[in-house]
Amino acid sequence: MKCQYCKGNCIKKGCYKRRQLYQCKNCKKYQRTTYVKPKIQETKKNQIKLYHNEGLGISSISRILTISKSSVQRKLTELAKQQPKPVIQETQQSL
Repeated sequence: MKCQYCKGNCIKKGCYKRRQLYQCKNCKKYQRTTYVKPKIQETKKNQIKLYHNEGLGISSISRILTISKSSVQRKLTELAKQQPKPVIQETQQSL
């Protein structure tokens, strides 16, 4: 395995949560071959959007759906970026 930081050679060096750890011979940093992060289900994404449109706050949404506040904030930011920007046309302007 090649180091993702310095591209040096790595050797096996223990386990962490049933995942093989590797240590770089050059920079001595530890890494794994794969990193697993649980994803938020599509149904919860839709519920976040629904609850937000109903006026619930981030803390309330996270408590109801039992996910972290930062995850709710991140999904709301993603949803905001997906929305098209409104086009404002200025017509019949008089001074």
